[in-house]
Amino acid sequence: MKHFFPSALNLLVFVICSVNLWGSPSYAFNREDLNRVLETKTKQCPKCDLTGANLTGANLAGVDLTDANLAGVIILKGANLEDADLTGANLAASYLIDANLKGANLTGANLAGSILTGALLAGAKLRGTNLEGTILKGAKLEGTNLEGADIKGANLEGVIR
Repeated sequence: MKHFFPSALNLLVFVICSVNLWGSPSYAFNREDLNRVLETKTKQCPKCDLTGANLTGANLAGVDLTDANLAGVIILKGANLEDADLTGANLAASYLIDANLKGANLTGANLAGSILTGALLAGAKLRGTNLEGTILKGAKLEGTNLEGADIKGANLEGVIR
């Protein structure tokens, strides 16, 4: 019995450290890039590093994010990316719930494993986009170009086409 408690304590410390170190991915965006993309005058931030940034409610209408890294970004209700240029952008494992992507250019973008539940993608260009494992439940895709898009394992339940 007296050997049990030190072993249990060591196991508990190990488990806590494991959860903190490996439990969730660590994202670090470039603060200058974030400030540049949020400035309404510029609307230019090609190749920006916004990895894991929270852009909830941001007005990014018409912004140029060509080839930007937005992996793990959080864009929830109220975010406006209407007519944004996201050509070749990396949006893997991003949360784009109820985001406005109407008319956005996502040609060749990587959205693998992202959640786009209820997103407005009407008229968006998704040609050659990686949508593998993406959740598009209830997304609005009227007039969306999906030519050559990879939709393997995507959840298209309730999609409005």
